[in-house]
Amino acid sequence: MKLYHMIALTSASLLSLGALGFISHQNSTSYSTDYRLETLVGDIEVLNEIKLEGITKVDQNNYSKVTITGEKVEVTPTQYDPRYLVGEDVLENRELYRNMVWAQRLETDQLLLTAQFNSSYFYNHTNPVLFIRSKNKETNQINTQEVILDSVKYGENIMSEFLTEHNGNFYYIATVYGYDGNTNERILTYEVNPDTLALTLKNEEEMPDWSSITIHDGFIYRLPYESSQLTATNIETNEQKTYQINRINEYASIYHMATVEDELFFLVDYSGLMKATFDDQNQIIELTPMQTPTFMNDFLSAEEVIVNNGLIYTIYQEYQINHRSQYISVLDPKANQIVYEGKINIQPNQVLVSSYQFKNKD
Repeated sequence: MKLYHMIALTSASLLSLGALGFISHQNSTSYSTDYRLETLVGDIEVLNEIKLEGITKVDQNNYSKVTITGEKVEVTPTQYDPRYLVGEDVLENRELYRNMVWAQRLETDQLLLTAQFNSSYFYNHTNPVLFIRSKNKETNQINTQEVILDSVKYGENIMSEFLTEHNGNFYYIATVYGYDGNTNERILTYEVNPDTLALTLKNEEEMPDWSSITIHDGFIYRLPYESSQLTATNIETNEQKTYQINRINEYASIYHMATVEDELFFLVDYSGLMKATFDDQNQIIELTPMQTPTFMNDFLSAEEVIVNNGLIYTIYQEYQINHRSQYISVLDPKANQIVYEGKINIQPNQVLVSSYQFKNKD
């Protein structure tokens, strides 16, 4: 039996629904304010510990943030720039994002850090400059720096960038490629001084084959295309190990990783979670498939993974013509069991400008 949570909202209020409820409201605008959360399998209470957030257009010039927490929904006015497709997180910190289009972002309890390599390098500028900025969340002090990356040579550029933190240390990581096709790609790892934003080159790793890169828990995981060999580089020690992965297609990519009680899980090719068991002696990774949600189909792709209280939460986006939905699955990895499946039906006239994303509960 399916359990439906049907929600209609028009003001900045907090509503708690029962097991089955429907609230309707006549709105003078053409924008829908009905939000539906449909429980397919399990108990919706597992969503009480996390939040789902999206931004919706409520009339011609106004936007609201929609927050779903289990059976509760909160709708509050918010800022949104439809030209640059950014919300209040960016608009309230303009100094950290100015002239940045694809800024990398890292936030801790004390610090908000952004960075982006100068995309005009090699075309309009001769210096390989990294724009890096920070905000002290206690003092609101802003620090903006332009750092020249001497390790990036003329004729090269940066394909992908990452900001990460591990054990209190901050790192900027970039993949470098050459325009002429004769230069081997490289991975550059810099340690960032959070006070001065000075960068120190920590490691330079050759990348002879173009690879998908995943940064997780202090490691850089690199999986070359048309290969089943995964290279793991310890960011702190620069130690590198290469593993043969069993049960993986040679054209596969690893898009997300999750750690639960020292066990590592891979999300492979947007499809399903797999438990990764490392055999360091034989340098082999054995993948064990986890239970797959019942809603899986060819139009779904996994967009986001988080861990909370030992459970793995995954958001799936469905892409079909004239139809849009998001699905949620919650996996108990110890039991290898899906404990919850849900669906958010997004109506065409709902004008959801930002898909729902996971947020940790405050």
